[in-house]
Amino acid sequence: MQGFVIQSSRRPEDIVRALADVGREWRESAQPPAIRAAGGLGVKVNVTPSSFYLRMRGGRRRLAPACVGRIIRTPTGSRIEARFALARSDRVASLVAVVWFGVIVWFARGLRAEAASLAVILLGATTATQWALASDERHALKSILDHVAEAQSDGGSPRAAS
Repeated sequence: MQGFVIQSSRRPEDIVRALADVGREWRESAQPPAIRAAGGLGVKVNVTPSSFYLRMRGGRRRLAPACVGRIIRTPTGSRIEARFALARSDRVASLVAVVWFGVIVWFARGLRAEAASLAVILLGATTATQWALASDERHALKSILDHVAEAQSDGGSPRAAS
């Protein structure tokens, strides 16, 4: 997955505090416009002094991207290095689906290898399509990082991170 970097003049402690504040906000009317536009009800935020995990709550149900990264102190402020990944629950669900399919194929003696191959290809195509459709959610999560950093990123469009 494509990552991106955001340079900020803010101290890492300030960015951590701002991210935590975003996660504590529960009122729909107070959510960032990008989150509301993507159909989200809020943002789940897990943050430590040097790393973070963001995931949109609510919204359209499909593979939900999570934004994970770290915050590095620089002489002029901070550097946020982030990337998008499948949320933990989606990774677990995908693993369970693949294992379950493997069990079915193993015990279904009449199932031909071609049918099994086709099913695996369809599962991969479905996952890739759902990930591509989640570009608005990736954009919303990146806009939160841009907002808390109060800086422009150096490329790495979230729409291209598919």
